Amino acid sequence: QGDSYKEYAVDVIDDNAEDYLRSLKIAYSRPLPPGCLVEMGSFQVNYTVAMPWANPPYARATREVLIEDIDECKLDVDRYETQCPQLIPQCDTEAGAICKNTIGSYTCQCPQFTTGDGFKFISSVQKKDGKCIGAPDGYIGGTG
Repeated sequence: QGDSYKEYAVDVIDDNAEDYLRSLKIAYSRPLPPGCLVEMGSFQVNYTVAMPWANPPYARATREVLIEDIDECKLDVDRYETQCPQLIPQCDTEAGAICKNTIGSYTCQCPQFTTGDGFKFISSVQKKDGKCIGAPDGYIGGTG
């Protein structure tokens, strides 16, 4: 019964849609990536609810959504490992590294009196002119 929509941890449920002949349409100002949101920034969610008995026969609402930070260190690994692997922190926890959230990224902290960057090797990171491109804060090659 009713229209429902679920995406990116947002549930929109209209239990009365059948009774009142309503329907729900949701559009985004820019396409959402499959699986998960990994970019910081803002986008608009445009809702249109069809109501054939009203004049006009619809209602529209726009909501601005701002993503300021994703705390990668607090993500449930079992839940997001398959759906959003790029969000899972790559800290070398077996060697004692600890994940620390930063705005827009994360870093890994080595145990006291040890050396390294605290990360595992991340194969998707590219090096250009000696700098790591697309790497989390503090990553210098996965030196554990």
